[in-house]
Formats: sequence, C-alpha cells, structure tokens
Amino acid sequence: MNTMRAPGLRWLLAMWGLCCMARCLAEPARPLEPIKLRHADAVIETASPALYDGRDVFVPLDVARALRCTVTVLDREESAIIGVPDGHRKEVALTRLRRVPMIPLASLAPILSLRFSVQDGECELVPIAPSSVAAKPVKPAKTASSVKPWVQTDPPGAQPGVQQPPPKSSSGTSSDRQSVQRTGAGPSGVQSPETVEGAGQLGTPPTQQSVATPVDPPPATVTAPIKAGVDRGPIRIREVVCEAVDPAQARVVIVADGPLRPTVRMAGAASELTVDLPGTILDSPVTEWTFANPLVASARAATTGAPGVTRIVFALRRLVTFRDRVLPPDSMEVVLRLPKLVGRRFDEMRIVLDPGHGGPAATGCSAMVNGRRIYEKDLNLQIARLAYERLRKAGLDVSLTRTTDVAVSLSDRPMQANNKLADVFVSIHVDDAPGNSRASGPTAYYHGSDVEGRALGLALVEGVARAGDLPSRGSRSDLSRFTTGMAVLRRAEMPAVLIEIAYISNPSDRAKLISPEFQAAVAGAIADGIRRYVEGRLPADAGTPSAETVGAQEPEGL
Repeated sequence: MNTMRAPGLRWLLAMWGLCCMARCLAEPARPLEPIKLRHADAVIETASPALYDGRDVFVPLDVARALRCTVTVLDREESAIIGVPDGHRKEVALTRLRRVPMIPLASLAPILSLRFSVQDGECELVPIAPSSVAAKPVKPAKTASSVKPWVQTDPPGAQPGVQQPPPKSSSGTSSDRQSVQRTGAGPSGVQSPETVEGAGQLGTPPTQQSVATPVDPPPATVTAPIKAGVDRGPIRIREVVCEAVDPAQARVVIVADGPLRPTVRMAGAASELTVDLPGTILDSPVTEWTFANPLVASARAATTGAPGVTRIVFALRRLVTFRDRVLPPDSMEVVLRLPKLVGRRFDEMRIVLDPGHGGPAATGCSAMVNGRRIYEKDLNLQIARLAYERLRKAGLDVSLTRTTDVAVSLSDRPMQANNKLADVFVSIHVDDAPGNSRASGPTAYYHGSDVEGRALGLALVEGVARAGDLPSRGSRSDLSRFTTGMAVLRRAEMPAVLIEIAYISNPSDRAKLISPEFQAAVAGAIADGIRRYVEGRLPADAGTPSAETVGAQEPEGL
C-alpha cells in the first residue's frame, strides 16, 4: 500500500511546489518607497529617507546613531560594526540604495531588541517587552569545552548573570530576512530578478557572525557587562602575539584589558595586514615585534590620524587569506592561511576566462574615440584572448566563455567553469563612471565574503595596476555594488573574481584601453596574478614573470 501511495504523494508535492513558484513569479517587484520612522512616539529625522520595498525597510546610518548606537563603517562601505550602549556589537552588511549606504532594518532591529511594523507609510519601532524574553535559571554546563565563547547583553529588566533566550523579531524568521538579502528591488545598485539569475546563499564574512543571513545568537551568560554612560577610559593593549599553527597557517592574537572592536583589512598592495582598534591605547614599551613565522615577518604600532585609535600593522611574507574574530572578554585573533591552491603545480591549473558582455544587445559601456565608437565587449574580448594565449603557452588548460561577439547569459558563464571543474574563474570587464571623468584604475570584485576570492582579487588588481601604471582600487566584495552580489560570481564553485580593468569614462584610461601595448601588459598581469595566487606570492614581490610561466611572447594573429 505504501508503494501505491508514494507516487501520488510525490505528485501532490510537485503540484504544490509549482503553485508556490507560480505565485512568487506572479508577484511583481515593488518599487522602493520613502517611509517615515517612528520610535518612542517621535519621528526619527534623517538626512536621507528610509526606503521600503514591500518586504524590508532600509534605513540610513544616522538612524542607528539616533538610537544611541555607534556605527563604524568598514573599508569600501561593504559592512559596518553596530555598537549598542551596553557594549554589544555586531557586524551587518550594508547595501547602497540611491547612492546612500543603508542597513536592512531586519538586521538592525534584533541587535537593538526592537520589533517593527509598517502601516500607512510609517514604520514604527517598538522595544521588545522584557516579558517576551523570560529569564530562566542557568543550568551548569557538562564540560567547559562544550560552551562556545559569545558576548550577549541582558535585555532591559533582566537580572545580570541569568541566561536569556534569544530575542525574536516580529519581522520574520532568519530565513525571511535572508530572502530580503537575496531579492533585488530594481533601483540603481540593486540587481532585479530579471538580471539576477538564481540568487543563492551568500558567503560567510570573515567575522564570527554571518552577515548575509542574520541569526539570533545562542543564549549565554554575561559577565561584567559594560553599562551605558560609564566611561572607563581607553582600553589598554597589553600584548601582540603571532603563532605558527603550521607552515600554511598562522594565528595573530592581540590581548587587552577590555573588549576590542577591531577593523581588519589588507593594505600595502596586500603585503600588510592592518588592525585598527578604536578606543584603545598601547600600554607597552615595545612598539615593534619580529616573528620567526613563515607567513608574518613583523608588526609595528602606527598612527592613524584618528584620536583614540591604535593601529597594528603586520608585515606579511606571503599572499594570505584571513578571518578575524573577537575573543571575549579582552582579546581578538586573526587567522591567516595560504590560498587553498598553494602546493599544486601551476601548469596543472584549469582556468576559465570570461570576456564580459557580448552580442548585439549586451555591448557594455562605450565611448567615442576619433569619431569611432568603441565598445566594452570588444575590449574585454581582446584582453581575454591575449591572457588566454599567455596562460596556454605556460602549459595551462585554459578556455574562454566566448571567442566571438556572441551573447552569453549571466548564468551560463560560471556554469561553464563549473562544468569544466575549473580551479580559477576570472571575468574581464571595463568600468564606467558617467559624469565623473576622474575615476581611474582597476577594481577587483569577489562574491560575498569569500576569502579565496578576495586574495585572488588582490593578486590580480595590484598586478594590473602596476602593469598599466594606474591607481589600484583594491579587491572589494560584490555586496558593495548589489544586495545579492554579482550574478556572474554567485554561482561559481571555485575562486572567482570580476576585474574592471580601467575606466572608459576617464580620458587617460580610455587612451590606454585602446592601446595594443596596454592590452598586452594587462593580459600578462592577469596571467601573472593567477600564478601568484596559486603560489601564494605577494603582488609586490620583486622580479618579473618568466616566459615559461606566463608566455612572455606576444600571441600571433590576434
């Protein structure tokens, strides 16, 4: 009997899924609408209006400040650290709407123990009642190792030292909030469902919490929370330590006498890792440290120009990936690793190069040069074909997603790389900034918080900048451009980067883009950048690429 009913059940489930899909597809995308914010019976005044897309409310950064939070925007405006008055901190992803960085309220509200509702063009923020987070006695843990470190503050009215269940927002479950991150609304800076094909899971940022999929923290016991309004003075940095976990991995630890709020980024053409610690001072006679470490050579204390900020700069020996996290109550660590392809032979790599755009409709940006219009799609293909020849002559298995002026869908480009089991995917583009003729230089984009893509992007963008004598704009997350990232990177199953070579809107960059010498130099830099990533070598390493590794001879017939 079970075998008889199984096909019918599968048929019913399939029909139910089709009905749900049809309902979702029939639901039109709602345009962004300005909306008033109300808290404690008062309207929150902002320089830029909050926006509502029918699912979530996006608020400018000054809303968090108006709610007595500190906001520390991280490099490239990809994310921000939100600090509430009681000392709790969390990193949230930012999205740029109408050229203004904004925070999804579904991410901000749980941090502030708020719930929100939208009605008649107003969004009301209401504190979660203490009764909704009833306290329970703390049960003794079975083992100390089974408890993961976490910092969580007591909600208003709760007793210190009592375990609290995670607060829940009426805005929906974590999966509901994730759907907001994965669905574009269509304005500038947001990919709409028509251009975003199969929005997938975002990666996990290099922090302890997932930014793209906010979740409520597990219950934990608070020890000596920092109370709002109590000035304990600057936190003192006591010690800087670097440990070699193994030849391919190192661990940097900074110890203080209080909670740290670090901002970590790559600098110096990926040869330095900087850690900025606001609200701290260095309480040590030592300002320079030397390490016998295969990845980290030394560290030094440096000035930032900002009052109350201590900067520790680590000099790196190799190109690395990194993840940082806070270790409560008074430390933080950065784990550095060599790229995952290090150790494999370079000539065994399988590379897919993607010349962006193509076909009669997808021309990309364009400009007039000497009475003739040049198109981005042609420049992309010319540079990609040159890089293809360089890598092929080095013995690599290389392929192009298109070899002529044909249209290729956004989903098919990374799928070609996936089907070929490629080790590296690089999409080649030309940038444009209408109305801004000063923007210049290459930019690399990686998906979400993929640390491998970030390292590959650094190797590529720094090499292209040097080869073309252009300013480097760094390696950035594609979340800084689109709320769901870039469609061409999202589905790639290997380290993937989209690199914008230069700006066609800049007269100097434009003159270089059409130069055969510049195109050849950039193609060589792309090939060399892939090699440096695979070998874990810094972009600033001395020496020039050899002919046997990147095919120094010019390709014929291109």
